Amino acid sequence: MSDFLNNADAAIFNEHRLRLRLDEEGAATARIKVIGVGGGGGNAVNRMVGSGLDGVELMVANTDPAIRFELDVAWVAAGGADPVEVIDKHRQRVTSFHLKDVDKAGKAATCGDGILDFAAIHKAARRIENPLFYVECEGAPAGDPAREPVRALKYLRSIGW
Repeated sequence: MSDFLNNADAAIFNEHRLRLRLDEEGAATARIKVIGVGGGGGNAVNRMVGSGLDGVELMVANTDPAIRFELDVAWVAAGGADPVEVIDKHRQRVTSFHLKDVDKAGKAATCGDGILDFAAIHKAARRIENPLFYVECEGAPAGDPAREPVRALKYLRSIGW
């Protein structure tokens, strides 16, 4: 700890650190609430959901209605939700989108190579005033890094984007 914290920070850390209790019989299940405004840890949240952890509750809570969100449609789907339903439910708060696909295994893919219905996502997104769209190619196959965004954009344009 001393490599990362000065003495004052170490004192604060020690004063506020988590208190843990070992469940000797293994009867307790995880009780985790992931609360936030998005954009921080989508991969970690996806891994929690994908691992089948019991007791994980994912939510956005206690945020001012004026706060706006960027929605990553792939991580919404990988987490078990329908991107169209999330867009419809939070249409007043979503301002931009990360567009990437997700395959059946829950891994990121280039738009059009996975399971997402981008035509339906586009239809829902058009109900938002002046949304921004970012094509992301996380998890794209090795090779020419410029190839995947071009393929994604061609696919999206072919279905009306």
